[in-house]
Parts: sequence; C-alpha cells; structure tokens
Amino acid sequence: MPEEARNHERPNSGRLIRHRTLLRNFAAFCVIVIVLWKCLPSATTASTGSPTPLQEVKTHNTLLSAIKSNQELLEGISQGYIYGVDPAASWRKPIVFDPRYSVASMKIPPTHRRCQVSTYIDSEDERQKVNELLQVWKRAWWAFGFEPVILTRKDCESNPNYREFNSSADIEHEYKVRNRKLFAWAAHGAGLYADYTAIPATWFDSDDTLELFKSCNFAHPVKYKDTELDLFHADISYAKKIINALLKGSSDPELVDDLFYEEEQNLIAHYTPDNMEKMFDGKEKSVAETAKIANAHLHHAFLSKYPKGIAVLDPNGDDALKEPAHRLAERLASCPQFEDSDSCPPTQPNLKMAEKLQKSHVPVRSSSERLCGNPCTSRDGISTSAINIEVTPSLPPANSGYFSCVGIAHPLSVLTMVEGKPDVTASSARKHLLRDPTVRALTSGYITSDMVGIDQRLLLVKDAMYTLPSTSNSSWLLWEQEFGQEQVQEELVEWDLGFSMDEKRPSTLQDNKDSKKMTWIQQLGENAVGRVIPKKKTAKNDEDKTAIETWNTGDSEMWKFLFGWLSQRNDELARVVFETVNA
Repeated sequence: MPEEARNHERPNSGRLIRHRTLLRNFAAFCVIVIVLWKCLPSATTASTGSPTPLQEVKTHNTLLSAIKSNQELLEGISQGYIYGVDPAASWRKPIVFDPRYSVASMKIPPTHRRCQVSTYIDSEDERQKVNELLQVWKRAWWAFGFEPVILTRKDCESNPNYREFNSSADIEHEYKVRNRKLFAWAAHGAGLYADYTAIPATWFDSDDTLELFKSCNFAHPVKYKDTELDLFHADISYAKKIINALLKGSSDPELVDDLFYEEEQNLIAHYTPDNMEKMFDGKEKSVAETAKIANAHLHHAFLSKYPKGIAVLDPNGDDALKEPAHRLAERLASCPQFEDSDSCPPTQPNLKMAEKLQKSHVPVRSSSERLCGNPCTSRDGISTSAINIEVTPSLPPANSGYFSCVGIAHPLSVLTMVEGKPDVTASSARKHLLRDPTVRALTSGYITSDMVGIDQRLLLVKDAMYTLPSTSNSSWLLWEQEFGQEQVQEELVEWDLGFSMDEKRPSTLQDNKDSKKMTWIQQLGENAVGRVIPKKKTAKNDEDKTAIETWNTGDSEMWKFLFGWLSQRNDELARVVFETVNA
C-alpha cells in the first residue's frame, strides 16, 4: 500500500475508536441511570401523586431495609425470621430444577403440629340439637391452630374407673351425667378441654392465654373463672387425681373445683344460654341463632385485626389472574347481614360490663357499638365495613395491618392470559426478557434490589404459604382451581380463618359489559387450566409447557409447592370436617 494511502487511513481508524469509546460510555451511563431509578422507589411514588396507605407501608418497609442492610435482610429470610419458620426444614432447601419433576417428587412440608382441644357430646340427640354450634366451635379452634376433638359416651365408658362411678348408689344421677365429660377427657389423655359453647373471640396473637394453650404445656391444672368447668386443662397425672375425687361419691362440685387453680381470661367467649340472655337484655336465643351470632363475632374479630384493609396481590397486572383473590377479598370485607350480627361476644369483660349496664337500666343490645367497638356499622338495617381493599403487586410486610389475598397461577397460565393467546409456546416465553416475573413481583416489597436471585425470594414466599393465615396474615389460592368458580376454595379458606362467609359472589368477570371479551377471557382461562392440570392422566406431554417451566424455574417451583401444600392440607382437613360422632 502506498505511504499516502496508509496516512489517509489512520484518521478514519482513530475516529472509529473514539466513536466506539463514546458508545460504550453512553451505554454505561444508561445502565447507571436505570439502576438508580430502580433503587429509588420514592421517584415513582412522587410522580403518581399522593401515596396510598399501602404505598406508605411499603415505603416505610423499604426505608427499614435500607437502614439495616440487604445482607441482614437476606440472612433473616434464610433463617426463617420473617414468619418464624424452622430454618433447617428440609422443604426449604433449594431444588435443582428438572422439568420432568412433578409435585409428588417435591419436598412438601408436614402439616402443622396442633395441640388438641376436646369437647364432649353425651348422645346422638344432643349432637343433632347443637350441631350448628358445634361446627362453629370446631372451625374456630382449628383456625387458632388447634385440632378439635369431639369426645363421646364411648370415650367415657372406655375409662376403667367409669363403671365403678356409674354403678355407685351413693352418687346422684345428675352428678353422674354432669361429670361424664371428665371421664372421657381423662381417658383421651387429658390436656385442654373447652365446651362447645366456649369459642375463641379474638384474632390477636399476643394473648397470654392463647400462648399457653399453643404451648401444649398443661402441667398446672387450671380452670377459668365463671366458666363452670367448661374451660380447663391439666395433664394426665392430675386427671387421675380428679377422677379419684369423683369416685369419693360427693355431689359437691367444689370437691373437684378445688383441685384447679382459677385464672381469668379474655380470649374465650362463653355462648351459654344464660350468657346470651345477659347480652341480649333477657331475650332467649336458640342454638341455631347462637351459632349464627358466634360466627358473625368471629368474622368481626378478623376484620378488627386488619385496620388497614385487605391487599389483593396482582403481580402480573392482569384482571383475570387477580380475579379469584379479589373475589375472596370482597367476601372477607363484607360484614354479616342479619339482625343481631352487630352484637358483642359474651367474653368476661363484656359480661361484666353488661351487668353494670343492666343495673343502671341501660339496654345492653343498643350499647353494643360502644361496648365492643364493632368494626361493622349498621345504618337502615344494612351493615357495612370500613375495611378497604387495595390492589398491589407485592406482599405487604407481615406486621403492616393488611391481610393479603394471593392467587398463584402457573407460568403457562400467566403467559396465556397476559398474551391473550390460547396457544402460547416456548418462543412466546423467551420474548419476555425477565424470568420468574411472579415471584420477583411478589417479593419486591421485601427485597427491593433486582440483583437478588430467586432462591431467597422463593424462601420468603414458601414460608408465607406454609405459615398459618392468622400468623402470616395471608391466604393463598391456586388460580387454576378457582378460575370462573363461584366459591373460592371455600371450605379450606373458611377453616383457615375460622368463620363461614354467608354471601357468595359470582365471578367479577361476569360484570364485563363486553360479552365477546368475557367469553374470550373465559376460553383463554379454560384452555390454560386444561393444559396445566390435564383431566386425563394419559394426556400427551406438552413440550411447550415444559419449556415454559424451564424458562421460569422459580415461578414453576412456587406453583408446584403451593399445589402440593394445598392438597396435603385439604387431606388433613377432610379428616376433621367429615368426622362423625359415634355416640
């Protein structure tokens, strides 16, 4: 090449190098701007006007995370501190993802350890008469973390000392009948006893009595004041002393009562006929009415615990995907609608106040709002709740004052509904640069940095799914099992929360005025459900579904974990729900 040509080429090369350098610097600048924008949540809040209460909670949580360190927060998640979970539990260990693995091959946690609480039904006739109240009793104690057990005459007769007690001519018949429950209780192993009229009346976890009950430590024999031995506990060694006292043949109830320490408690409401008359100004209430009122009180207790409201999680920004959770939230926020639903539970403090009002000739029933601070207000016979419902992409902090309703959809379902196409494929998934969008969005309120991987995020979500709703302050649904259904996992949710929800709400998708669009959404959802949970076990392997799971390993593991956990809990609950009384 001539010298002149070489000299002419050098300036062009230099300019090219400078251009490349400028481009690299510009690209680096853009990356820095994006990172700073992601790390400053206040910037987005400021641009959208005044923050909602839920945004304020999240901002506060973000500031706390900044004051502590990301490493400290992640360590807290690893150690299970957020939800009080055993850090060494085998199901918390990350799995090596294999698209061929099924729910059955996953590590599903064992169901929660529950202390038993027993009650006594003396005959089939009694069971039929009190069955509605008995169901309220069982559901409430289950939601509080206990296993309700119904003892019968067979349990009583299985006690080796009962025959001697029952055949004694020195003991009055009424005394024998009244104390059969003690023989049944002792034969069952003693522990906590609560008559079916003794029902938990608060959802707050800080009650000392509740902590004692949950410890399952009943070494000290304790009965509770003004419950007429309808609420007590002792261990088996002390139960034998109680049985021996009964065998002495005295009809004096104080002989047995004196064997217990007596304590006061505010946790349990005692729905006896006498107490109901006190709370309703001398008006009698039937067992069916009492059961309905007690259920309403449990619903009120739930609403009182969450003054900020109910958060509906929408991590994917899609109406159809959030619909089941939103429907559940609406039912939870709705106050019971019937006469006397806004009354007060017969707890010891309320009963004492009712006696004072009666002595002052002040009606107790009309003083209910002042007496117990009912979260539902009644106007023109219609009871309304002050509880708000807010939609958010991420899980609020456990102590935020919100209860969260979360619907988890399989990655294929998410892609189907977001894309609006029934035949999504592996290439459809790869168009989305961000993998595992659901678990990332759900945990963004806790883990604000995009640099944190999936393992820690999965731990946080699994811990929340595993923890009892009364502790995690959240209820988790499987979207594929709920899409288009009138009842949102009704039985499991009601037993989780401790009360039945009277009003059934149709799918909010039916409110859509565009019938063609609604039909299309319904078809999309049904198509996704059919691919994710095939009705036939011999269904052809869906390679695109497998590829979508591989692209979203975190979201897939989260979905399979919830599927397995809910299945296991349903099996456990079935044993309690369908338990029969062999009186």
